[in-house]
Amino acid sequence: EGLLSNGNYGQGWLGENSIAAANASGNHDVRTYSAYVNLQADWKPLKGLNLNLMYAPEFSNGYNKLFLRTYKTYYGNGDLAYLYPSTTNSVTQKSIRDVTKNLHALLTYTTGFGQHHIKLLAGYEQIESSDESFSAERESLILQDYPVLNSGSLINQQATGAGALEYGLVSYFGRVNYDFKEKYLLEANFRYDGSSRFAQGKKFGLFPSFSAGWRISREDFLKDSRIIDNLKIRASWGRLGNQNIGYYPFASSVDLNRSYVFNEAAVSGAAITQLGNPDISWESTTMLNVGIDARFWKKFSLTAEYYIRNTSNILLTLPIPYSVGMDAPYQNAGKVRNTGWDLSIGYEDHAGDFRYGVDLVLSDVRNTIVDLKGTGPYIDGVNIRAE
Repeated sequence: EGLLSNGNYGQGWLGENSIAAANASGNHDVRTYSAYVNLQADWKPLKGLNLNLMYAPEFSNGYNKLFLRTYKTYYGNGDLAYLYPSTTNSVTQKSIRDVTKNLHALLTYTTGFGQHHIKLLAGYEQIESSDESFSAERESLILQDYPVLNSGSLINQQATGAGALEYGLVSYFGRVNYDFKEKYLLEANFRYDGSSRFAQGKKFGLFPSFSAGWRISREDFLKDSRIIDNLKIRASWGRLGNQNIGYYPFASSVDLNRSYVFNEAAVSGAAITQLGNPDISWESTTMLNVGIDARFWKKFSLTAEYYIRNTSNILLTLPIPYSVGMDAPYQNAGKVRNTGWDLSIGYEDHAGDFRYGVDLVLSDVRNTIVDLKGTGPYIDGVNIRAE
């Protein structure tokens, strides 16, 4: 029974009354207040030269309040059946503050002579992020219709905070584009990134990339073709970095909320809970790609490519003996190779103003774990990972 004739909540099904849970169990109030500012300035001192400056801070404040209200259910004869929660009511309130500041400067220069076209780009980017959080909880609220922290009991009250977490990223980057008659295409990129997530001497990594293309359909022997509308072959090689492994993995973590018993009394304490590794650095992925893009009779399209992706210095936590008494540190321990191909065949046409098309996409990839520092195998769900 959901609601009895006298207005009380019935015992429900196997003690669970969904009507009572929906109407009388309390509420959960979650709010987020955000502000985003984007300030930009452009300056063109010379023909083809442009300087862009941007400062974009983002602010976010979160509010999270959970009120668990006690309510009762009854049997049909009026006797008490259940009390939810079985202990007491409670209110938990959290506050979260995030600030991210993004500053970048971008300088571009475009020039050319004859049928040669050149575009240069140089840039700088700086990202700073910090967040703070606080949480408090009290139980046994005297008045259930007044769910504020001060109305709860001082006994068993809790006040916790995640402290202040910060990280920063500095990047220097550049790019050179060149083409001749829009037939022969070259591009070179570089990034020099520095992350606060790594120790001194390990913070920076260099990540270059290069690509080349040949638009064959613009050659004299094909530009008047009635069959081939576009034909281009391309190849690229590049390296990317990954540093998303938490805030301070290079340093051992100290938990300041560890309690110990001395002289039969609980006292506050601190303990190292996770080992740090000052030798870790950027995880890198190197990728080689070759492909072809084509279009025929203005209706058929074809894109095919083959790639080899090697990821090295993968940031992993490998098992350590339990006797150490702490969580394992991150290591640059793994190597993975992915090889695969992608094929896309398309057709499009129109009947008057109505356009239609169809695409067939095929792909295949093979993932191989090359190195796990001699450890493993590891069971991950339905997968077994081994060298």
